[in-house]
Amino acid sequence: MQLTARQIRARIAAAAQEAGTSKALATAAGMSESRVSKSLRSGAHVPDSLLAAAGMWRDDQGDVRLVGDPGPARVQILVVQATGVAGVTAAIALASAALGREEPPS
Repeated sequence: MQLTARQIRARIAAAAQEAGTSKALATAAGMSESRVSKSLRSGAHVPDSLLAAAGMWRDDQGDVRLVGDPGPARVQILVVQATGVAGVTAAIALASAALGREEPPS
């Protein structure tokens, strides 16, 4: 589940409390205390290291999620209609390229 800015702020605050202070959390995340404070105020543009220190991560779409949340499912569909030897050969080449193979399978 994608987290809102409010949820992100709450997680960072909880992580700071667990660490003892926001300065301790900043040290654990490898950043300045002022950067942690900015993230606590806005919940936006939070560095990945701070997300990780607070038990969160950013998916490929830039959404923030809790550690353990696999993120959105991806479905990729390729449909090819081919007839004849040349058409099937072209379809195999297209499918191979889509799968990242350099050469079509023999």
